[in-house]
Amino acid sequence: MNGKPFTIFNNVKDKIDALKERMRPHVYLLVFIIFMELYIKLIGEPLFNISYLSNRNSVFQGNATLPMLLGLIGIGSIVRIVQLSLSIKSLKEKGDIHE
Repeated sequence: MNGKPFTIFNNVKDKIDALKERMRPHVYLLVFIIFMELYIKLIGEPLFNISYLSNRNSVFQGNATLPMLLGLIGIGSIVRIVQLSLSIKSLKEKGDIHE
């Protein structure tokens, strides 16, 4: 109400810590997806089969849908991790913080 913009973070270090907290779920998701993909590759079949897109004669499409879906989610997670890492890097350079 005093005309100044509202800020949550008092300094650059607080904002860096908040960005690190925001990155953590994406890292956990990526690790989970990697383990799921390894399980599918090593065991040979997924835990559950997504076969809505396939007909009864096509086994490949039903078995390939889950790894492709996990891959797309993993790529989205990697993109977000890179974005947050670049934001942290630029804030460290801006604030001249060395960890």
